[in-house]
Amino acid sequence: MKLVLVEWLDAVTDDAGWKKIEDVAKTRPPVCKSVGWILKDTKTHITIAATIHGADCDGDVTIPRGMIRKVTELGPK
Repeated sequence: MKLVLVEWLDAVTDDAGWKKIEDVAKTRPPVCKSVGWILKDTKTHITIAATIHGADCDGDVTIPRGMIRKVTELGPK
């Protein structure tokens, strides 16, 4: 398995009541960074997990390709 850093754009919402349309129009998706072991890598998405133990994992996230800005393989230099 490869260890990677994935930089990706997330969806955002602020459903805390009434807001000005002009203020909402200024909203930009936040840039997120996740580190994990690649469990699945397809044309449509990538799935990583932060922790692996035997046949189990934790801290998993599946990110659609359209949201991914960059994938950097991590390892010894």
